[in-house]
Amino acid sequence: MQRQSKNIRYFKPGLANPLTILSTMINPQIVRSATVLEIYQQGTLITAESAMGKTDLALQLIERGHHFICDDAVVLERMQSQLFARAPDSLTSKIAIRGMGVLQLHDYFPKESIKQQANIQIIIDIQVWQKDRWQKLDPLECLSEKQSLLGVEIDCYTLPYKAGRPTALLVELLVKHYIQN
Repeated sequence: MQRQSKNIRYFKPGLANPLTILSTMINPQIVRSATVLEIYQQGTLITAESAMGKTDLALQLIERGHHFICDDAVVLERMQSQLFARAPDSLTSKIAIRGMGVLQLHDYFPKESIKQQANIQIIIDIQVWQKDRWQKLDPLECLSEKQSLLGVEIDCYTLPYKAGRPTALLVELLVKHYIQN
């Protein structure tokens, strides 16, 4: 007589795994559209509207020697009083480039240029240049504020974007400014 194997399910279909729920309660997390790099050893979350060039900026910054964490979808997780960012499992070490598809970055860049996660220290919010708004701004003023993500306060800098500006260089300068202050 042949023995039949039983399909044992520990959790009912359609219900979330209690261990996952417990883990999320202990270390809350959210998924956000952004790009994350480690720039001068500082976890940097870069936000902007869709199609503003975050991916192109990430590639330029990787070329300049900085570390890629993730692009497009970012999993943000609070652990104690710190905020960490990583790619969803399906996008680890991958980048989606319009017109080229999804690429494995380690096929094009040294493996050392890719990291699995970063402790977020700074947010850079890239916004479209608005002549009325930016021309009134004092050129000596730095647009910064605190932003709370999952209850963690992070310094957030606004970077006006206009075609032709050296965005990668400006991002590097903002991170250096953050480090010095």
